[in-house]
Amino acid sequence: MPTVTLREQVDNSCAAHCTVIAVAELTGAGGGLTADFAEATLWPAIQFVADGNGLVDMLAAKKNSDPWRIIEQVGTRWGGQVAAKLICDETEKSVALHYVGTDMQMGLGALFNMIKRDTSVADMEVAEGVYYNASFLMFGGATPTASGYSGMHNILITRSGGRIFRYNPNESVPAWIQGPVNWTYLENQNGGAHSYVFTGVCVEMTRK
Repeated sequence: MPTVTLREQVDNSCAAHCTVIAVAELTGAGGGLTADFAEATLWPAIQFVADGNGLVDMLAAKKNSDPWRIIEQVGTRWGGQVAAKLICDETEKSVALHYVGTDMQMGLGALFNMIKRDTSVADMEVAEGVYYNASFLMFGGATPTASGYSGMHNILITRSGGRIFRYNPNESVPAWIQGPVNWTYLENQNGGAHSYVFTGVCVEMTRK
């Protein structure tokens, strides 16, 4: 089973924490793959950059992470050992949009379409030994409700020994947790303070 962990994320650096842990798990490397590296070096490099597009500018202002920039950084820094590609699951996107209000559905749907390019799939499967830096809708409260939607969050998913494991970097003491089988819908997280629904968007990372 996976074992690498970091301390709790700082600010909105969840995707950087997930990337660093996935690389460490896939390569066996340690050393510089620290929380400080994730937050001070990798996170700034993977954030959306404002370009005049309203959706992009909003994500950049919130310092959200761009999956395409994650892929670029993985290729630049660890491309000799790790391969990264984007997966956008249309089925999971449709499910996720039901958990936000109608005023949010159009914007989030447009965001998904902007990100996906030509990477759509119908049903994503979690493969053994593969790490998925997965984007979730985050909600305040133990179960997701439209009024509780609070933004985007990344959680790392993998399969080991036939079992699904997840790693949530914004827990006070992050750890690898087994299950549930339906990892796309997570209730009662962070001591009951949050819940999460998978958006269908993730960066798949594998060992070359």
